[in-house]
Amino acid sequence: MKSFAKTSIFDPEKKKKAEEDVKLLQKLAQAGDTPVSKEDAEAYAVILKKSYDVLENFFDLLKDVPDEL
Repeated sequence: MKSFAKTSIFDPEKKKKAEEDVKLLQKLAQAGDTPVSKEDAEAYAVILKKSYDVLENFFDLLKDVPDEL
């Protein structure tokens, strides 16, 4: 995701946000280790939901077409 953000996003503001999303997703992946090891499905589901939101936001940053069209 890091290299994809660096090579595919040209707007500096969007690029910065994409880099923040990558870092957040890395933290969420690490945070998922604890619920998995404790077999806590509810806590893991919360992390998955947050991860999904981060990924969705990341892919929205890749869109070049404005929403108004």
